[in-house]
Amino acid sequence: IDQQTRATFTTDTHNRLDMADSGDLEQSASEVLIVAMITNPPETPGQVLDRIAEAHAINCSQYISAIIDVITKPSSPSLPLDQKGSKRIFKPHMMTLDVCERLLEAICNTEVNGIALRVDPHAVQDLYYISKARGWELDPEVLQSAAIYLANSSFYAVTEAIKHVNSASRQQSDGDSIWRFHLNSQEICDISLDSLIDQARVAISSGSISALPDIHASGQLDAAADIAHALSSRSFAPKSAYYLFMIRAMCVCEHKEYAEMMFSMAKQADRRHLGTEYALMMSMYYRTGDTAAAEALFNEFVEIWKAHWAQIKDAFVMPDAASRQAEKWRLVHEENVDKPLVFDTAELWRIRSRASGPFYRYALELVRNGRVDQAIKILSEAKYVYFVSLTSMQIGAIIHALLAAGRTDEAFDTYMEFQKTTNASGGPGIRAQDVVFGKIPFGHVTGDILRELGATGSWDRVWSIMGNGADLSDGVYYMDSVKALLDRALDTGNQIHAVRCAELLNRIAALHSTALDSLSNEWLECTFVRAIEIFPDAAEGYSHLVLKLLDALVQKNAASQGYLYLQWNAHVIRSFFSALRQLPDAAQAQKLRSSFYTAAELVEAALVEPASQVLRDEAKAVFDLLPSSLLAVPNTYNSVSQSGGWEENNIDVPFATNDSRFWEYTVRAFSSRRDHRLESCRDNAHSLLQTIKLMFVSGARIDQRFLALANEVLFNCGYPVVDTETGDLLPRKRQIEMKGRHTADQLWIETAQETIAADSPGRSAGDCSRSGELNVRLQQKIKLYAECRKASKIPPLRQLSSLVGDAMRQSKRAVWEPIVRDHMPEYLQRLVSNENEKPRESTQYATTIWSQAIVAYAGLGDIEQAMAYFRCIVDARGYPISQATAMLLLSLSSANVLVPVLPRGWDGSAQRIFGMEPAYPPQPDSPGDTILVPKTKKERRAIVAQIGLAMLYATFKNKIWPTTHFYNILLTVLGKAQMISELRQVFEVISPTSARKMPARLRVNPAFAPSPILWAMAIREAAKGNEPALSEYWFKEYRMSAMPIFREEASAYSRFAYRDQPKYARLFILGRPYYLVAQLERPLLEDGSSPEPWYDLAQVEKQLEMDRLRALDKLPLSYLDAFKMMTIYTLVDEHRNMDSAETLAEEVVALYRDKVVPKYSRPRGATDLASCWRMMVSGYIGLLKYYRQQIESDPGKVNKCKARLVYWYKQWKRERQRSGVNTGIPGHSSMLLSDEEVRLAESISASMR
Repeated sequence: IDQQTRATFTTDTHNRLDMADSGDLEQSASEVLIVAMITNPPETPGQVLDRIAEAHAINCSQYISAIIDVITKPSSPSLPLDQKGSKRIFKPHMMTLDVCERLLEAICNTEVNGIALRVDPHAVQDLYYISKARGWELDPEVLQSAAIYLANSSFYAVTEAIKHVNSASRQQSDGDSIWRFHLNSQEICDISLDSLIDQARVAISSGSISALPDIHASGQLDAAADIAHALSSRSFAPKSAYYLFMIRAMCVCEHKEYAEMMFSMAKQADRRHLGTEYALMMSMYYRTGDTAAAEALFNEFVEIWKAHWAQIKDAFVMPDAASRQAEKWRLVHEENVDKPLVFDTAELWRIRSRASGPFYRYALELVRNGRVDQAIKILSEAKYVYFVSLTSMQIGAIIHALLAAGRTDEAFDTYMEFQKTTNASGGPGIRAQDVVFGKIPFGHVTGDILRELGATGSWDRVWSIMGNGADLSDGVYYMDSVKALLDRALDTGNQIHAVRCAELLNRIAALHSTALDSLSNEWLECTFVRAIEIFPDAAEGYSHLVLKLLDALVQKNAASQGYLYLQWNAHVIRSFFSALRQLPDAAQAQKLRSSFYTAAELVEAALVEPASQVLRDEAKAVFDLLPSSLLAVPNTYNSVSQSGGWEENNIDVPFATNDSRFWEYTVRAFSSRRDHRLESCRDNAHSLLQTIKLMFVSGARIDQRFLALANEVLFNCGYPVVDTETGDLLPRKRQIEMKGRHTADQLWIETAQETIAADSPGRSAGDCSRSGELNVRLQQKIKLYAECRKASKIPPLRQLSSLVGDAMRQSKRAVWEPIVRDHMPEYLQRLVSNENEKPRESTQYATTIWSQAIVAYAGLGDIEQAMAYFRCIVDARGYPISQATAMLLLSLSSANVLVPVLPRGWDGSAQRIFGMEPAYPPQPDSPGDTILVPKTKKERRAIVAQIGLAMLYATFKNKIWPTTHFYNILLTVLGKAQMISELRQVFEVISPTSARKMPARLRVNPAFAPSPILWAMAIREAAKGNEPALSEYWFKEYRMSAMPIFREEASAYSRFAYRDQPKYARLFILGRPYYLVAQLERPLLEDGSSPEPWYDLAQVEKQLEMDRLRALDKLPLSYLDAFKMMTIYTLVDEHRNMDSAETLAEEVVALYRDKVVPKYSRPRGATDLASCWRMMVSGYIGLLKYYRQQIESDPGKVNKCKARLVYWYKQWKRERQRSGVNTGIPGHSSMLLSDEEVRLAESISASMR
C-alpha cells in the first residue's frame, strides 16, 4: 500500500500492517489484511468501521466480503430463503447506523458505472431491510447507490443467462434460431424472457446446459424498487445514471409496474429529452405484447425530440473543444452575438445518439414483423429528417435482424448507407442541421454480412464493403467469415477472389496476432493442397494463391517462433527439394524456383533445429547429384593456394540461381547446427563450404552477417574461411591473419566474461542488484560487439562508445583496454581507406573513443598513456572532448604525477575568443623534452593553471562545448595558483551576465549557463584569493540574475540528471553559494581539549548573514548547510541558540527520511546523524556551563537543558553504535565527544534516572 493510502489508516491499522510487513512479502496487501482480521476479528462497531475504512481506501471487494463474513452469524441450512432477505444474519451488537451506512457505501463503491459486481448483492439487500426494520434513515446518496447495485445485479443475472444459453445454442448451429448471429448488449435488452426460457429448455434437452439459469435474482429488484419508492418521498439529487440503471433492470426483467413507476419519476426529473429510457420502455412493451403502448411512446418521443432539435439545429459546430471556445469568443466579441450556441462534434454526436434509441427500437420491430420497407424508411428519416445518429451497436442489431429475415440486399444497403457522412468534422460556418454523422458497425456485424454475401456470390458487394471503410482493427471478429469466403472462392474456382481473400487474411493477421489462432495448421495445409490442385498457374496480374497462404503461415510461425508447426514446415521443405531432384533441367527448375522462394520465407520465420535439419538433409541429397569436381573444396589452410579464390568457376550449376534467398537460408541452416561431436562438426563444415562455393559459382551474394556466422563455424572446425563481402575463398596469407584475429577475439571475449563473472558484490542488497543489472547490460553490449567482430564490420560509433564507457565506469580494464589499444587502429585504417567515408567521420570516431581512453587512464593516474592518446587525437586534427580534458587536468593537479608537455591542439592565427587572449601550453627548457619539471609547488600550480587555460582556449578554437565539470576543475586550479584575474576572465566569459552582453552567434554554446555549484566555486575562490569585493559582487549577481533562472528550471541539472524528482527536491542545490565559509569544526587535541579561540567570529557572523539571505530567498537547507549552521548555534558562545539548533535537528531528521531528496543533500547514514547529535550534546553542555556560571539561574531552564542533553546523548550513542565507529578511530572526529563531555553527560544521565 502506498504511503498516501497508509496515512489515511488508523493507528491500529498501522500496527497490523507493520506486523504484516514481517510476514510473507509475496502476499498482496489485501490478503495480509484479511488474514490479520480473521486472526483478530473486530469486537466493537468502532473496530468494524475501521476495517470498512481500510477496505474502502484500497477498494478491495475480497476484504469487504471478509468483513461481512466476520460480522454475520453462521448460516443455518434450515432457514428459508426469503424474498426480502437471505440466510445471512448480522450480529445485532455489531450493527449500528454508521456501520450499515458505511458498509453499504463500501460495497457499492466496488461497482464502477455498472460494469462489475464484486460483492454478493444479497448483503446489500439484507442491510437495507435491517435499516428499514430499525427505522434508520440512511443517506440518500447511499440509498441511490444501493438501489443501482441491486438493479444491476438483476440485470446481470438476465444478461449472463442470455449469454450462457446463446453460447450453447450457437454450438448447435441452428440456422433458423434467433441466436444465429453474435449478440451485442443492445440486442440483449431486446430478448424476451419467454424466448430465453424456451431456448434454455431446448438447450437442456440437447445436453448443452444442465439447468435453467436464474433470471429473477431472488427479490433484489423488489428491494431496489422499494428503495426507489422510499426515495421518491424525499428530497435528493439523483445521480446521472440512477434512472437509467433502474429502468434498464426493470425493463429487462419485465417488471412492468416497477418500470412504469421509475419512468414516471424520470419524466418528472426532466429527463424526457434522453431517448435511452424511452427505448427501454418500448422494448419491454413489444416483448410483453403491448404494441400500442410502445408506439404511443415512440410518437411522444418524436414530438419531444422535434421540439428539442428545433432549439439547437442552428447551432454552430466546430471540430473540437478548443476551436469551439475560440468560435464562441469570436461570435461574442466580433459578431456581437449574445450567448451564442456552439457545439463541438463530439458533443453534438452525444446529443444525437441519445435520441436514437426509440427510432432504432421502432425500426427493429418493423423488421421483425416483416415490414422491412417501412423500417428502411424510418431509418432514413431518422438520419436525414430527424437528424438522430444511430450507434454502431444499433446499426449492427438492425443488420442482424435483416439477415435473419433473409433480406441480404437490404442489409447491405443499410450497412453502406449508415457509413455516409456530411460535414462530420464541423468547421467555420457549419451548423448542426448541416452535419450528418455515419458509423461503421462492429467487426462481427461485418463478418456476418460478408458470410451472407459470399454465400450468394455477391463478390462485388464483398469488395465494396472491404474497400469502403471496413475497419480492419476489428478484423479479428470476422476472420472466420473471410476464411469462409476463401473456401467459397475455391469451391467456385475463382482464383482472383481467393487471392484477395488471402491478402485480407494477411492484413488482418498483421494487425492482430490473436487472429492467427483461427488459422489452424490443418486448414492452411488443406487450403494449400486445394489451391495447387485447382489453380496450377497464377491468374494474370495476381500472385499465386499459394504465395499468399504461405505468407499467412509465415506470420503464424513468427507469432509462435515456429515451434508449433514444425511438421508443416518440414513438409513444405521436403516437397520442394524432392521436386528439385526430379527436375535436373535448368528450364524446368526455373519454373519451380518461385515456389521455393515462398517456402524460404517460411523457413526464415521458423528456422529452428528440426526444420533446419530437414533443409540440410534435403540440400545434401541435391548436392550429391552434382559433379564431384564442382563440390571439391579444401579442408585445411595448407591446401589453399597463395592467391586464393574458388576453382572450376566455369562449371554451370544445373539449378543455378543468383537470387540470394535460396543460398541465404541454406547457409543459415548449415551454420546453425549445434552438434558438438568433432566428426559431425567437420562433416557439417564441409557441406557448408560446398554450399558457399556453389553460391559463389552461381553468382549470388548474401548478407555479410551470414557469411560471418559461417566463418565462425569454419574457424571452429579448422576449415578455410571466405571473404564476408563476396564469398570467395581467401588467400593463404589472409587465412592465417584471419585465424590469428579470431583467436585474439575469442580470448578477449573469454577474458571479458570472466572479468564480469568475478565482479565482487556490493555492500548491500541494493548495490548487488544494481551491480548485477549493470553486468547484464555490459554482457549484452559485449555480445553485440563480438558479432560485429565476427562479421568483420566496423561497429557503429554509438554502440562502441557505449560499450567502452560502461566498461570504464565499472572498472573493467580487461574489457575496454584491448578495444582502445588493439582494435581501434584497425577500424581507423579501414575508415581512412574507405572512399565512401569522409575524413571528418574518421576523426570523430577516433576523438570519441580515444577521449574515453584519456578519461580512463587519467582516472587511473597513468598520465603517460593518457597523454599518448591526447597526442593521437591532436595528430588526427581533432581535440579531446571536454570530459577528457577535465579528467586530465584533474589528474595533473595532483602533486604526485609528472607534468607532460601539452600540444597546442589548434591551427590558424591566434585571436581573442569571447574576450579571452590566446593561451599557449607551457614549453620545456629543451625542445626535445616531453616532461615539465617545476622547481617549487607554486611553480607547479602555475604550470597546471596555464595548461588549463590552454585547454580552454583550444576547446574554444575547436568549437567544442566545455562542460560544467571542466569549468569546476579549471576554476579550482586557477584559485590554487592565485591567478584571480584569469579566473575572473574565465568566469565572466561563461556567466549569464556576460552572455547577455555577447551576441549568441559568437558563443560556443549559447545554451550553457553555469550551475549553482559553479557560481559557488567562483565566489569561494575569489574570497580565498583576497578579492572580497569581487566575491560579493558575484554573489549579488547570483541572487539577482542567475538564481531566478535556476529557480524557474528547478536547478541547472533538472532537465537531465534529476528529471524524475519533484521540483522541491531539485531546489536544494540553489543554496550552495550561500554557505562558502569554511566548515566550523572544533579541533580535538591529543589530550581531548580544544584550542582557544577555535573560530573566526567575523567569518561566523558573515555566515549568519548569508543564512538569513538564504531564508529570505525561501531556499531549502541541505544537510551540509544545516550541519554548518548547527555548529554555529551550538558551539559558538557568542551566537549559541539551542532553539534554532533544535529546529535544524528536526530538518536533518526530515531530510534523512525523505528518500526523494538527492543523496548529496541529505545525511548519508548513522555517521552523519551522530555528528549532528554530537553538536547538540556539546551545545547543551556549553549552555549548562553558562547557567552554572550565573549567580542566579532559572531551575526550570536548567532542568530542561539537562533533559534535552540526556535525550541527545542517547541519540548520539545509538547512532554511533549503528555506525560501528568507536572512540579514537581517525577520520571520525566530527562525530566524537571529548572525554570530559562524555563524563559530564553520563553523570547527568545517572542523576536524571
